[in-house]
Amino acid sequence: GEAARTMDGVTVCTMLSREDTMRESDGWLDIHPTDKYPVAKALANAALSTYYYPLGDYDKTPEYSGPLYDTVTVTGNTATVTFNHTAEGLMLTSGTAVTELEVKDENGNWVAATATLQGSNAIVVTADGVTTITGVRMGYRNRPELNLYSTIGGVYGYCASPFIWTAE
Repeated sequence: GEAARTMDGVTVCTMLSREDTMRESDGWLDIHPTDKYPVAKALANAALSTYYYPLGDYDKTPEYSGPLYDTVTVTGNTATVTFNHTAEGLMLTSGTAVTELEVKDENGNWVAATATLQGSNAIVVTADGVTTITGVRMGYRNRPELNLYSTIGGVYGYCASPFIWTAE
């Protein structure tokens, strides 16, 4: 995701929402989905959006990615994370708080965190007992179960991409 954030013409298509990925096959975890159409559609839309349409003309290009973290702003024990590729806004597919979140405390330890939606493109992250946040990460494990998605056509679109951010 970092290259997609910082380099022109580079993008990412997260397929964590595909139910048939990470299934066991002959003792191995097979990451290849059996239904190739949603993957092909996302990749084709990515090519259209990043190459064939003018850069920055996102209101006319098809969406191909879930939310990608854009900025993190920390004020003490609260971090606000903004995302791009939110289409019509962020939504949760289950529960009332964003899942798979951790923050890095002032001692360098990663601890479980919670977050709520703020507006159409941000989440506000906090963690009990943490006074200064020095990092935020989401979905930082094999096959995370993320519930943060973009909204497309009034229903959930694409799953957010895992990320890690640390203060410099």
